[in-house]
Amino acid sequence: MLWCVSDVVSDAATLYSTVANEPVAVISDTLFSDTENLASRDVLSATEDTLCLFPRKKRPWRAAAQLVGFNASLQLFDRFVLKGAYAQSTIHDIRRNLKLTNWFWDSDVFYTNLVEHPYHGSLHYNIARSNGMNFLESTGYTIGGDLLWEFFGETEMPSVNDLISTAAGGIAIGEVTHRVARQVYRPQWRGFRRVMNELLGAAFNPMGALNRVLTGEAWTVARPPAEDTAADFEATLSVGWRHIGVNDSTHTRFNTPYLYLHILYGDPYEDNYKPYDYFDAGMAITVGSGQKFVSRIHILGELYGRNIVDKPHFQAKAGLYQHFGYAYTNPVKGGSAAYQISEAASAGIGLMYKAYDTGGLCSFEQQLFFNGMGLGGMFSDYLDNPARRNYNMGSGFTAKIHNTLTVSNLATVRFDADFYRMFTWLDYSMPVNSKPGQPLTAQGEAGNVSLWTLSPQLKIDISKSIAVKGFGCWYVRRSNYKHYPNVHLNSLECGMGVVCKI
Repeated sequence: MLWCVSDVVSDAATLYSTVANEPVAVISDTLFSDTENLASRDVLSATEDTLCLFPRKKRPWRAAAQLVGFNASLQLFDRFVLKGAYAQSTIHDIRRNLKLTNWFWDSDVFYTNLVEHPYHGSLHYNIARSNGMNFLESTGYTIGGDLLWEFFGETEMPSVNDLISTAAGGIAIGEVTHRVARQVYRPQWRGFRRVMNELLGAAFNPMGALNRVLTGEAWTVARPPAEDTAADFEATLSVGWRHIGVNDSTHTRFNTPYLYLHILYGDPYEDNYKPYDYFDAGMAITVGSGQKFVSRIHILGELYGRNIVDKPHFQAKAGLYQHFGYAYTNPVKGGSAAYQISEAASAGIGLMYKAYDTGGLCSFEQQLFFNGMGLGGMFSDYLDNPARRNYNMGSGFTAKIHNTLTVSNLATVRFDADFYRMFTWLDYSMPVNSKPGQPLTAQGEAGNVSLWTLSPQLKIDISKSIAVKGFGCWYVRRSNYKHYPNVHLNSLECGMGVVCKI
């Protein structure tokens, strides 16, 4: 349903319904401060006498129907177009899958289990989110959508790791892409650039774009809702070159270009009672040397935060945070993988503080996090397992400390130290693997792994929107195996690039 308010005074801060005489929305004029935009025939004029607002109405049944329809369409595509063996499910498979005793740990590749499944979950999440559901309600749809797929979509039995990664990763990726897309849209624009703007928003959130089309929001000219313009929002794009080396007998070395999108949303030092009112997210894309297109994803999302100190030169905050991480390199020419890391389901406590000098020219910020990791993944050094899988899954904990020193308009120095500890207990020798008709189920090679990532970075400002950056990361991994010799491996990544605010 579309609400229209006529005869709007352009400088009004609050609009009132002419029917019910109740507040409708608070409108931000942020995007209307540009004189050129106001004068253009391709945007909504601030003096136009009609303003159309799209209320965030909840549509739970339409969300449920879209969820079922999406999974059904995907299953039919995989079944008849891709002709995937996994999609040729039968009534026998469905009956078996509905038994709660038939859950197992699958052996799909690292990228499928820990990137593609979380992205699939984000589509489920945004079906609900774009139909007006809130964070918790959309979480329920995400879990329900994955259960539909696990029970009815595949020939293999329901997967424990798929449920965890699809749900937790889907929530993180889904909420980030939902909020970023809402910041991208410019509903006051018209013409060709409106079309391109809608396509850009659809790239971040395709399910949200679908519902914009269904409601007519995709082509209706209107001021953006206040909730889409009020948040602090900064996006930067980096492009450059990186070098990766492995310090073992293979001495693997390779170079690739990279593209890195980094987004900061919200004020980290405000009280946030809604999940993801503040988040820090980034994604790296690489090409060449046989590497995966998406080589890195990180998401830090605040679930709840309280400002504990708020003084002119010092701010501090404590809260609960969700973490999603993925960093991946393929082995090159038979060598070792420099790193394969996943923090698919992780959450915990965090403390951050920031100190300023008297003039406000310099600042020092530190962030500390301690998390329980429900599901993670790390590279395995032994491939002679029945599944031929080159990574282990498990659970454990992580601890992180991030330090940033900023000299205004000059440079930023950052140093991050992250520690991962993951335990794998269900290995390939467990008796369950010998049961007749039971598929192989294992997290990997029994044992534990400790990983340090030490990451220095220097960014020098050239102008307000352009900077140059140099970075490095030292990976120190100690893998302790129950049935094999332990492995200690060090890897190094370094690179340079140009950073541009967008």
